[in-house]
Amino acid sequence: MMKLIRRVSVCAAGFAALVLTVTSVQAQTQPGPIKFGGLAFITGKFSSYGQDIEKGMRLAVKQLNDSGGLLGAKVELDLQDTVSDSAQAVSLLRRFAGTPDVVGVVGPVGTPDFLAVLPLTAQLNIPVISLGSQKEMANAEFSDWIVRVNLPVTPVLIKEVLVQAKKGGRKIDTIALLRDRSNDSAQAEAKAVRQALESGAGPKLVADEAYAAGDKDFGALIDKMLREKPDAIWLAGVTNEVSLFLQQARARGFKGPVLGGAGMNDPKIGQLAKDAAAGVVTFLPVNFESNLAQVKKFVAGYREAYGQGPIPTYAAYGYDGVMLLANAVTAAKSTDRKKVMQALGSTKNFVGVSGSYSYAGKGDNVAPVPILVEMTADGNFKPLN
Repeated sequence: MMKLIRRVSVCAAGFAALVLTVTSVQAQTQPGPIKFGGLAFITGKFSSYGQDIEKGMRLAVKQLNDSGGLLGAKVELDLQDTVSDSAQAVSLLRRFAGTPDVVGVVGPVGTPDFLAVLPLTAQLNIPVISLGSQKEMANAEFSDWIVRVNLPVTPVLIKEVLVQAKKGGRKIDTIALLRDRSNDSAQAEAKAVRQALESGAGPKLVADEAYAAGDKDFGALIDKMLREKPDAIWLAGVTNEVSLFLQQARARGFKGPVLGGAGMNDPKIGQLAKDAAAGVVTFLPVNFESNLAQVKKFVAGYREAYGQGPIPTYAAYGYDGVMLLANAVTAAKSTDRKKVMQALGSTKNFVGVSGSYSYAGKGDNVAPVPILVEMTADGNFKPLN
């Protein structure tokens, strides 16, 4: 009887070992998804830009999975809404960092959320790809765990915009500056404009005014600026207020050029302001008419998923953020956060939709290339004439 029990025990042990072996093989051949965290303001005062980011992120994940995923596994995006609240962005980033199977985070979006999470990135040890932040920063100011996908507004870039606008026939001997004082990105842009003008960019600054997010009546501000007879206006703000300002400025007789930075990249401005937006000069990191394979793939996928309207720049940022993180996972051949961040920081000549990306270990793309454009009345962009 004891021998029989021993044989049964041995058989049971052998069967258990076989089950464990089979289970191990299945785990290796059928891995779980590779998880990316995502942060964007899908609701709240900046939602227009965040919703565009979301479209780009989701399109990238779909195309990655349609092509077989990463390291033999599907990619899963856990996209969270920061509700245009920097405190929420901080809280969500902490949550992602505390979730071991999240490889890295694409987002947050914009300057306020970027500045809020930046100090934490050195402590949380999770790769972060911030999108659309405009504050000019030196590489040493970044932690070793964060890069940006953006086109920073610098005095050098402002000079180039003004030079090219004048070459295109715009009269810009004097200029007025109007900024959203409640928006960190707009404040940083306005600072870059002042620095460019002070260093000899050309036009004389004749008015420097500000408004607050949510303002709807710009009549008094417009009248005050127009008394100084500016040839042009540089407008640093975001969609809703920019659209209203353009309509009211044109209605009050201002016929000169209006220029602006990243906030002007939203096609909805043209759709809201219509003819008042026609001719607005801005700059983009992307030419959606390009023959580059990556751009054509993105445009075709975007049209199929979201229709035939104007394609927003921020959708390209969201798409490239996901693709950069995916490229780092592939290069690292691992989902280990440290290895992924090392691969991300070592990215060289990655061809994205919004440009070619290379990083010096962290921080900003080392060689961004702006494309100067003017807005049409339907929210599209065309090369600056």
